[in-house]
Amino acid sequence: MQVVLDEASLRRLAGGPEVTRGQLDQLIQFAAEVPNVTIQVLPFAKGSHGSLAGGFTLIDFPDPHEAEVVYCDTPSGNLYLQKPHDTRRFSQLYGRLLGLAPDPADTVRFLRTVRQEM
Repeated sequence: MQVVLDEASLRRLAGGPEVTRGQLDQLIQFAAEVPNVTIQVLPFAKGSHGSLAGGFTLIDFPDPHEAEVVYCDTPSGNLYLQKPHDTRRFSQLYGRLLGLAPDPADTVRFLRTVRQEM
């Protein structure tokens, strides 16, 4: 599993500082210790990016005959996009987000810094 999180999702105090610190602890543990999980954080310092309108999930299947799917959770409902031009667009966007985000080791350090600031 690979994920890029926006810094805003880390700093929003849902449930208060103690809950947020616990969530950050879990992210740090996964990012640092779970080999099949890669977490990267896109910091505010990188500026605007193409995913500010909302999150999305790229779903790939092991069977090469299964088409990639993009899942978008929106205020008006869930969307599942399967057309090649849609999945290609989101794959390209995800690639750009990965390029902007610091590498996983730097992300662990960043997560620890955010946690200390809570």
